[in-house]
Amino acid sequence: MISRMRHARFLLSGILLLLSLSPAFAQSSWTTQIASFSTQAEADSKVSGLKAQGLDAYWIKSNVPGAGVRYRVRVGRFPTRAAAQAKGEQLRKQGIAQDFFATSYETPPKPAATEPMTPARTETQTAAATAPVRPRAVTAPTPTPTPATINQHIAIAPPNKGAASATAASTSLTMPGKAKLTRTPELTKPVKAVNPGFAIFEDGSVGYAFEHPSYWTGAAWGDAEKVSQNVDGGASFKSREDAAFLNVIWNKLPGANDPQKYDNTLLVDTIVRSMGSGTETKTLNEISRRVENESGQIRTYLDLNALFHDPATSTTLNFLGKAVITRCQRGILLVVVFYSQDAPPAAATNAERIIRSVRAPG
Repeated sequence: MISRMRHARFLLSGILLLLSLSPAFAQSSWTTQIASFSTQAEADSKVSGLKAQGLDAYWIKSNVPGAGVRYRVRVGRFPTRAAAQAKGEQLRKQGIAQDFFATSYETPPKPAATEPMTPARTETQTAAATAPVRPRAVTAPTPTPTPATINQHIAIAPPNKGAASATAASTSLTMPGKAKLTRTPELTKPVKAVNPGFAIFEDGSVGYAFEHPSYWTGAAWGDAEKVSQNVDGGASFKSREDAAFLNVIWNKLPGANDPQKYDNTLLVDTIVRSMGSGTETKTLNEISRRVENESGQIRTYLDLNALFHDPATSTTLNFLGKAVITRCQRGILLVVVFYSQDAPPAAATNAERIIRSVRAPG
């Protein structure tokens, strides 16, 4: 059924998660997007027209899966989503924008250095070249890959009916510029679970726990892996039978469940973007989102769809996913499960049970 599938690579870059939880994130701002173009010339023309009307307009270049490069035209910078939406309504009523939506603010690109003026330059060009610009942060060059952006390789091979399903397998991690690190994970604790046929895994050093089918194998990350991922805790599990894999990320953040400090929508949006930033993740789409408040912990349940590129076979692998992001007093816990679209029907049920069984530390 999945004989052509060899590997599904999934990048969880902890450094992005840490950045998303910084004080700058807590004080992040919003903007209003009113147009999107396929060329910079169109975006420049639109921005020029908006600026002529006294609006603080700019464009952001984005690579949209399935659509290619887009130049997104945005207006203003606001302290809240409501303020950005109100600005969009105002522009729509004025006939300046037909459609709009509020989104998190991104720093516009630094304008190119002004060229020396020549006699051939028109008055319009002169005005554009000499117009004052708001100071912007200089975009840093793309850094050389570091262990903080390590790829987590989860091997998924066809089910081996003759092998004992509860046998632990080795998890391999490939660190950029370093030799492959291989370790044999510990077996999970043989204690009773709520779900029949499930076992309980608990990371004693952190305090989170979840249930998983007893034939899934995996373990908490060692100190070297936590350092390489730049996180405070984590774990990886996988299953041949379910053609699935699971990843956990834990980051300390006192008061993470305080809604006055951290906007849940913006936080979840940032984490979803980081999950889709792997070098072999072609697309990652959010299908649904449910937010629940359970005993002072804010939990966001996600249904996902992802396309992974398999370098071994040059094929595209279609996966479905379920995740829960839990904000508790001590920090933020992410647990995400992906299973192949061709996996047995039980895989979806198992993924849902895993996500619902997650217990975050107090």
